Amino acid sequence: TIKQNGVVHTVTIGADATLQSVRDTINAQLGDKGISANIVNEDGGSRLVFSSSATGEGSDITVGGDITELEILADTKMAGSGAGYIDQQAKSAQLTVDGLPVTSKTNTIDSAISGLTLNLVDAKSVTISVGANNDGLKASVQKFVDAYNTLVKTVASLTATSKDSDDNVVLVPLTGDPTSRSLLTDLRNQLATVGAGDQLTTLGQLGINTLKDGTLEFSATKFTAAMDNKKLGGEVQELFTGTNGVFERMNAAINPYLETGGILDTRNANLSKTQKGLGDQQLAIDRRIESLTASLTKRYVAMDT
Repeated sequence: TIKQNGVVHTVTIGADATLQSVRDTINAQLGDKGISANIVNEDGGSRLVFSSSATGEGSDITVGGDITELEILADTKMAGSGAGYIDQQAKSAQLTVDGLPVTSKTNTIDSAISGLTLNLVDAKSVTISVGANNDGLKASVQKFVDAYNTLVKTVASLTATSKDSDDNVVLVPLTGDPTSRSLLTDLRNQLATVGAGDQLTTLGQLGINTLKDGTLEFSATKFTAAMDNKKLGGEVQELFTGTNGVFERMNAAINPYLETGGILDTRNANLSKTQKGLGDQQLAIDRRIESLTASLTKRYVAMDT
């Protein structure tokens, strides 16, 4: 019987077992429980050594049963000889954070300081300075600007007109489509809306401005000044993701387009209906042409005759 953390595991050792077969049986039955056994050959002979992936005070392994030579009792003292001695007792990590005691069964602590994971590797004093991640904020804002510009450029490529080498107008799939223009207009209005922040209320304060072609430009210099000089870093998240923030307003603006039975569904249905109507008209014209061709051919044959 192998006991750890109050859980008892029973391993049956068959007759004529060897140290190797005992090791293999334990590993096969308890490997997924984090308990393993191995054989160490020392000067005095071969020993069966138990180990565990479980750590922390109270996680010591005790072994009992019918094989006296394998017994490891809970009160066994640290010793370097004899059967059943403990090489290392299970202990919890002990540390202080700002003078407050913290105990953990593992050396990875993610609950002592909110939002911070400590990986303990050595016994020493460490000072951790926590500051605003301005570079991370700047990268996130740049991704937002890039995503918006991708949308604007995609819509432009699907709606703009151009001329070929013969000065003929070239149309694209959504040339003159009012829905596309309306969608961009609704989104642009949200970018210009004043937020509910304390000091940071507009994207322009972060160096985000609209260009003539409708895309956004992002000034890293103005952003850095807003973070370092005006100390607006604490309000960036609120501006974008807070209540009535940029993302919430933009989602509200595009929801009428994307919802089931919304503007895009209606527009798509109307275009499909128009397309079918044009197809039916084309078939009707083809039939009229065939009929007219047959009639004229018959008349010209009669005239020739």
